[in-house]
Amino acid sequence: MAQAGANTAVTFYPKSCPASFTCPSCQHSVSVEFHDPDAFAEDEPIGGRNRWMQEAALEQAQRKLAEKAAKSLPLVPCPKCGAVRFQAVRRAYLRAALPLLAVVPVVLPTLIMLFGVLLPLPRPAVALTALGVTTLLATIIALWGQRRLVAEARRSVRFP
Repeated sequence: MAQAGANTAVTFYPKSCPASFTCPSCQHSVSVEFHDPDAFAEDEPIGGRNRWMQEAALEQAQRKLAEKAAKSLPLVPCPKCGAVRFQAVRRAYLRAALPLLAVVPVVLPTLIMLFGVLLPLPRPAVALTALGVTTLLATIIALWGQRRLVAEARRSVRFP
């Protein structure tokens, strides 16, 4: 029984995958290596006793890695001309603003109540102040998130 477990090879989650980069401006095409920014520094084994479950988990991990690469590649500037896809940067702003769907409905009423107690202002002024602070906070979150997504994408793609 112990020998049967010793014969099975350990399978690790993939950390990188090959991808193809094509510039929309100059049509420069090159093969690149995409390294998962969320991967651990050490190899992470795929658990499970059944070989077919390990293979299914490996295929799913490879598919997710390829999807991450497809989202990250448009954010990387072309090594030949330096062009970046404008639509990809816009989508990165939208992905970065997605957490605001959960943050704004909580923060805005909380700030209205807090400012209503702390500031000696009429109700419309309190609501406008809270709305301004929430808008500033949302802008900071979206800009920070977008810059993080772009920087992460640029660090993850390795050109030959």
